[in-house]
Amino acid sequence: MDHHHSHGHGDANHLRNQAGEARMRTRLVAVLVLVAGYMVVEAVAGWLTNSLALLADAGHMLTDAGAIGLALFAASLARRPSNPRKSYGYYRAEILAALANAVTLILIVVGISWEAYRRLLHPPPVMGMPMMLVAAAGLAVNVVAMRVLDVDKDTHSLNVQGVFWHIIGDALGSVGAVTAGLLMWWKGWFWADPLASAAISVIILLGAVRLTRDSVNVLMEGTPERLAAEEVEAALAALPGVVAVHDLHVWTVTSNYESLSVHLIVDDAADVAEVLSAARAMLRERFGIDHVTIQIEPSDFVGCECAF
Repeated sequence: MDHHHSHGHGDANHLRNQAGEARMRTRLVAVLVLVAGYMVVEAVAGWLTNSLALLADAGHMLTDAGAIGLALFAASLARRPSNPRKSYGYYRAEILAALANAVTLILIVVGISWEAYRRLLHPPPVMGMPMMLVAAAGLAVNVVAMRVLDVDKDTHSLNVQGVFWHIIGDALGSVGAVTAGLLMWWKGWFWADPLASAAISVIILLGAVRLTRDSVNVLMEGTPERLAAEEVEAALAALPGVVAVHDLHVWTVTSNYESLSVHLIVDDAADVAEVLSAARAMLRERFGIDHVTIQIEPSDFVGCECAF
């Protein structure tokens, strides 16, 4: 009995993913225009009002624009076809971009925290009312940007999540600037600005840490969080004709693209074609995995090192 291989590629899902990626690229371009446009407004307003907070927020929006540009570049690179030297193509470019965005978020947090500490020691005077009005308009721009991206808990693209966390960080910065501007205009509490910045940096850091963890897990070929390898193995072992399962690997190539490879030891009397068909159907329907490589081995196959 020869051992057999089966490869499933999920062409329909791939086409749906391509359509979704095209829509997301359009949204990213729209957000880039919004962010870059208002960045100029905030920079000019910060210079005219002598508001360091607005200038800092404009700098943050500059990093947002850079993050979106990086995301678009990575998405474009990921569309390049595979070749003999890169059998999976350039899909991982999106994960690298997500990791780069996470690192820049952490650097932003360090910068904000240092500036907040310095300002708490010596709070500088700031024109509260103009700062508050411009920051409020910046908040509106960020809200529109978040609505355009339309990211929710079911959005699996780490690349887009990285951009989204940049926008959230900037929106929170605008909320802090509005609040601080109100307190400085109303009460003269100039320490409100650095205190709000410090609180915001903690929220940004939480998102950056999560994004870093998810990106590194993909790069380390870790099992996707939504899947339990033990459950997948048990489901395969329960298929009719399967005697044992070994060398199971499940990993993420890039967002929305998961792969699985496994060796199935089958009973000599089993119909190989039926086992392969049942395994592929079960993996697709129960676990949502379309790209699979399955090796079928007879019970007396000498290459098997497992015990059963």
